[in-house]
Amino acid sequence: NTGNCEKYLELAQSGQNYLYKSRFELNPSFLDSALMCFNEAEQLCPDKKSVMSYNKSFAYFGKKDYANAVKMLEQTADSLFLYPEYKTVLIERILAKSAGEQGDSIAQKRHYNNVVANLDYYITLFRMEADSIMKLSDWNNIPLTSYAFIMAERYCDRAKIVGTQRALAELDSLQKSTGYNQDYINWVKDVVSGDKGQSIQILFK
Repeated sequence: NTGNCEKYLELAQSGQNYLYKSRFELNPSFLDSALMCFNEAEQLCPDKKSVMSYNKSFAYFGKKDYANAVKMLEQTADSLFLYPEYKTVLIERILAKSAGEQGDSIAQKRHYNNVVANLDYYITLFRMEADSIMKLSDWNNIPLTSYAFIMAERYCDRAKIVGTQRALAELDSLQKSTGYNQDYINWVKDVVSGDKGQSIQILFK
């Protein structure tokens, strides 16, 4: 009914606010409040379970409860992601984070390799239609599309495997082989290296 829907929206928004506070006020207690809001919202509107599962994955990740973060993503509909296989990217990124914190560098690299392979699939899928845009001579005419951001994500994750300097060298090689706009490549390099304050939001980094 209308009342339940209004209450659902209120709880869902409160949960998001708690996630925001936990991230920017560095107070993990807000994560429990976020989970409580999302759980109550899900009870009011069971058909929103998938959306709430997605939201809860961030709260569990913040709590370093990586198993439940993965579980929540697995319960999330593919349609909520940038592209269906992107769910796998996020799950593998969480598993890489977990392996790294357990000191298992071999497993960590394996999971990051899975991330990069999945992102490469997306890049290959859309490269033909994106190439002409990425080769424009004026950086200001290049829209920061999903492809542009996925490319930046790909090299950030790649740096976790081979190190920042090698990832930057690979970007130089990419520019030479594709003719992509040099200013765009420089922007991606700044994102990867963290130089000049450049960054993008990479989920479950």
